[in-house]
Amino acid sequence: MYTPEEAIEELEFASKQLGYKVMMVGGLMRRRVPAQKYGRDALVEAVRRGEGLDDYFRCKIGGKSDIRDLFVPRFYFGCEADDPVNAWAFNRRANPMGARLNALFSSDIGHFDVPDMTDVVPEPDFFKGTAVENAAAEALAQPVGAAAAR
Repeated sequence: MYTPEEAIEELEFASKQLGYKVMMVGGLMRRRVPAQKYGRDALVEAVRRGEGLDDYFRCKIGGKSDIRDLFVPRFYFGCEADDPVNAWAFNRRANPMGARLNALFSSDIGHFDVPDMTDVVPEPDFFKGTAVENAAAEALAQPVGAAAAR
């Protein structure tokens, strides 16, 4: 579909001929009709410059490494303790362009089936051998709610 008329025709066919109750029409298709017929002047000029067709043009992506450099340092991924694929975040050989993803501990704490959030990570030695072992032991030794009261 390239024109509003074609979209209307398609919707009428889908609803009247096929009996569909719900339809979805893509809106990011290039149109053969002149942009100035339906667009604002600023949009028409942006399309002429090639800016209106690329949502990421302001990122100035020139190659694959630009995508890595823009997104890898800015995104953090929550990893549940029992998920065996967490290691991929740290394995530069497994990730494109040797990326090491930012992973942070996450849990089932927000899931609907967790009635008591203090029981989500019950393993007493969960942090043993990690960089946060001492800080975690200190926090876990405090009564529930004591850290939040500080």
